[in-house]
Amino acid sequence: MNRQEKWDLRFLKLAKEVSSWSKDPSTKVGAVLTRNVNSIVSMGYNGFEEFDPDLEEDYLNREVKLSKIIHAEINALNHSSTGVSHCTLYTYPFPPCYECSRIIAKRGISRVVSLKPSLEILSRWEESLFSAECVLEDYDVEIKVYDPSDLI
Repeated sequence: MNRQEKWDLRFLKLAKEVSSWSKDPSTKVGAVLTRNVNSIVSMGYNGFEEFDPDLEEDYLNREVKLSKIIHAEINALNHSSTGVSHCTLYTYPFPPCYECSRIIAKRGISRVVSLKPSLEILSRWEESLFSAECVLEDYDVEIKVYDPSDLI
């Protein structure tokens, strides 16, 4: 394992930890944004707006939850106090969706690192994940996907 792979796995483990902060009972996602010198720019997890109350009943109502939730990747981008061009975005437990990838690419992220999605995730997100990969490739964003067993 080379030096970059070691750093990739460290930041994926951190994204896993950050994902545990989400109050979403069904899908917990974490994101870590770093500079090319392996320093953390910001982090984010999927959840409601900062001043929107985190009511359990809103998370349990899928329609309400989907209308209010902000994805981890967008939270990480929004919480950055500096520019994010040429940064690397680590996401756990799967790559960014299509909508997030459009924003990631347009903000100048140069690299996205994640894990190969599980069959359960693919059954719900396959079309979005495929479209997301196409968007990132169109913007020349490097994509690195590890096997989940690499985190052990």
